[in-house]
Amino acid sequence: MNPGEASNDVPDQSTMVGVAAQDSQPNTAPSAHQAIALAEAPACLDSYHAMETNSSTDQTVASEAQLEDFARQPFAERQLLAPLRGVLAEAALTGVVRYEWALVRPLVEFAMEQVMRLYDAQGQADVGPSLCASYGETVSQTIDRFKMLLSGFGHTPWTFQRLCEILLEPHKQYTKLHKVALAIEKCLMVTGEVPLTAEPPPPP
Repeated sequence: MNPGEASNDVPDQSTMVGVAAQDSQPNTAPSAHQAIALAEAPACLDSYHAMETNSSTDQTVASEAQLEDFARQPFAERQLLAPLRGVLAEAALTGVVRYEWALVRPLVEFAMEQVMRLYDAQGQADVGPSLCASYGETVSQTIDRFKMLLSGFGHTPWTFQRLCEILLEPHKQYTKLHKVALAIEKCLMVTGEVPLTAEPPPPP
């Protein structure tokens, strides 16, 4: 499997991603509750780690039914609730692949888009719109290209664990939009895939 490009206008994937902070699709910017949910994502890593030694019965990782419900929701109504973030946190911390890629991909796409748009909004607030690299892609064009790459995988990408780390705690390493975009792109340029974890622990 070799993920393809979104269109003939997409730049060569082997070169650095280009992102323009001025977005041409403002209607898909994160709502207030989506921004809050993503801002709370790093706390999910800590809470998941604490859960490993906690006997609490609170659900931490979403079920298949919850992932299916999430995928059916209109984009504007989606929220990264704690169990959904828990799916990403479990993978980031343990490398466990609990669910089929088709079930998890909508969640990954949503988290990726929210990270990109939040970085874009922060960048515009700090310094105003600016071009970051060679091609001058808009944020929406880059997001669409990343979604195309994600859709090209038949199974979970080999870099899934690293991708989840970036999506949950992007500000831990990256302060600029083009930096986090390049990190995400590197995770999507692999061709390797991983199977489901043979005997994952019971969902917490």
